[in-house]
Amino acid sequence: MIENLECEFLPFMEPRLSKLIFQCLSHPVRYVREVGFQIFTALIVAAPEDVKEFAHQLSQCLAIGLSDNWNQVRIAAAITTRRLLLTYSESKEEFYPVLLPKLCLNRYYKSEGIRTYSQDSWRLIVGTEGRNLVAKYMDDIVKCYLSSTTSTNLAEREAACACISELATKIDQTAFLPHVIPLLEALISCTENESWSVRDAACLACGSFIMEHPTISKPYLEGLYKILFRNLGDPIQLLRQGAATTLGNIATAYGIETLGIILPKLIEGLTTVGSTKHQFTSISTHINPSSHAVTSTTLDGNHGHGHLVADEGACVQHDPQCEFAVPGKILVTSESLMRFLEGSTSSSTTTSNLHHIQSHCRKSKLPQTWHLTDGYGITKKNSKNIFLNLNL
Repeated sequence: MIENLECEFLPFMEPRLSKLIFQCLSHPVRYVREVGFQIFTALIVAAPEDVKEFAHQLSQCLAIGLSDNWNQVRIAAAITTRRLLLTYSESKEEFYPVLLPKLCLNRYYKSEGIRTYSQDSWRLIVGTEGRNLVAKYMDDIVKCYLSSTTSTNLAEREAACACISELATKIDQTAFLPHVIPLLEALISCTENESWSVRDAACLACGSFIMEHPTISKPYLEGLYKILFRNLGDPIQLLRQGAATTLGNIATAYGIETLGIILPKLIEGLTTVGSTKHQFTSISTHINPSSHAVTSTTLDGNHGHGHLVADEGACVQHDPQCEFAVPGKILVTSESLMRFLEGSTSSSTTTSNLHHIQSHCRKSKLPQTWHLTDGYGITKKNSKNIFLNLNL
């Protein structure tokens, strides 16, 4: 009705009606909240001057809507937010302390629709000034991110970890430094989250944090090592991969001093991995060039995605659902392993480490493809995206 009548609807826009619409925005039924935001979007288009008088009240409701657990409500609030900030572009900075943190967060939200819409809104609203605005409103943004790490919504917790990582790597560090410790502590807390996707996002963010702020992060390394080594043995592949990537970042940040902690774990895994070969039987293998997956044919004729074969096949991603799944595996990408070995060490140290691991591979009678040839951990014909499974 508002969209069709436009300015002709204005005589009916009395205080009692606006109060009723505001009540819809906090209604317990999500459909009512969604429609409430849609009404305000139509009102901003039809009567921008009339809406302007309660725009600040609306911005407070939008901040809540942009954190709603229901995706339909969140996207409706995102649409209204874009319309509000573009319509009142001359005074939009008045709304930034409330709305900018939520816009930032939703750029990494798990739902693709919300994520892409928020990214488009960000470009339309702030243009090329995004980094400067984030630095300017850093206190408000950090407060929002810290609150989101303890949200009941796991997708919001995950997005918060990604956003904190972004702050550590992309934003002016003068504005960011006062917030490093509380944000790092929030990330470490998220590594113990009940959701594996949040734990993974937190581990990756910790790695980014350490790369940018190694001195400040150093006191937290001992506890982080325990978490990362535990994740290396997690049944979920992405957690293992994330832990390996973070260990690579730690090695890059601190160099040779990390060898005494990380290298023994790698050696231990490589030493014991040969003892698991008897659990897998392969007649033939086929490497798919696009997915780098190895399809194994077992003696009974069944097919599965194997992660260990006795011939010239390669080790591949461990799928917790496949018939060959074995608990207690760790996953290290060849890229992360080489980044660890190279790190900040000298070439002679790197060569020594390679020979050390190679000798353990040979003693365990591992397939030739596992020998750290050509600096990749597996032969060149296999992509660096193929994973090396180790037993920890």
